[in-house]
Amino acid sequence: FAGHRKTITDLSFSPDGRWLITSSLDRTVRTWDVPEGRLIDCFMVPSPVVTLSFSPTADFLATSHADDLAVYLWSNKTLYTAVSLRPLPSDFVPAQMAMPSTSTAGEDEEDETRFKRAASPQNSADDTSEEEMSVDDSEWCSAEQLSAELVTLSDLPKSRWHNLANLDLIRQRNKPKEPPKKPEAAPFFLPTTAGLVPTFDVPAAEDEEDKTPVSHLVRLAKLQPMSEFQKTLQSCASSGEYQPAMELLTSMGPSAVDTEFHLLEPDTDKKHDCSLLVALLDCLLQQLELKQNYELVQAYLARLLKLHGHILSSNADAAKRLNNLKGVHSSTWAQLQQLFHQSLCLVEYMKSATV
Repeated sequence: FAGHRKTITDLSFSPDGRWLITSSLDRTVRTWDVPEGRLIDCFMVPSPVVTLSFSPTADFLATSHADDLAVYLWSNKTLYTAVSLRPLPSDFVPAQMAMPSTSTAGEDEEDETRFKRAASPQNSADDTSEEEMSVDDSEWCSAEQLSAELVTLSDLPKSRWHNLANLDLIRQRNKPKEPPKKPEAAPFFLPTTAGLVPTFDVPAAEDEEDKTPVSHLVRLAKLQPMSEFQKTLQSCASSGEYQPAMELLTSMGPSAVDTEFHLLEPDTDKKHDCSLLVALLDCLLQQLELKQNYELVQAYLARLLKLHGHILSSNADAAKRLNNLKGVHSSTWAQLQQLFHQSLCLVEYMKSATV
């Protein structure tokens, strides 16, 4: 794509940070897709834009122009109609748009005709109509990963993975402070002892100190066969492709994920068999190598190490996978930290730079 041909006068980010609107002395206003780094819209105005700003809800764009005291409001068409967000071709010729104005009913039709004539697709490379563009736009979908060199986050809400590492603390806080007690109620007929003087037969109170605590915890792995996730993980381990297991894992909630992680613990008589745990480590390692679901993998790995860290450290295969995970994680985080520093430097420069 081609950028501005003259000095840039102003720029403004959309409230969600996805779009960057820039204006220049060449009388063009350009819209850039920030994540993809592409030009998605461009039009010309009769007079160069001096300043521009987005409204807090991104429904209007306010502009002021050279030799003009008015402030013009441009409506965001993506809020009420289908607009193609395809990247513009390199030979795109922007059309000149009429300035927004308050007009009478007769002038509205004239402005609408002028707008359609100015926005006619004869200036575009493919010479398609607006109807065809809307049909093509339905087939357009953003890629899951823009580039293999970029670290991609998951599209899951924060509640699906943020509380995974703190499930024990959440359960402890939700647990009642005291167990429910059975209300003490006297029986309708009180028993008495035999003798000349009748006395009530009160049962002796049980000594609570003599009670030995009995554990009610059971091993879930012994009570049920392999779950669907375990079967999927086992089949993925044989094929070497762990994407189905990862998709199944991301479809679960935090409690279901925690339960599946508990079920991966080997039996007491099979402590050396950590094949499922090793397969899960390979699944997470593959996601880190592909640079996908970065924050989700961090949450899963933290929970897994908290539950089965002592088992993984004593197994040779699992320890080897953990070393590989450490190396890939360090290199990926170094790349991500470099991108953070570049963005922070750019923001600090824009805040302190004087125009």
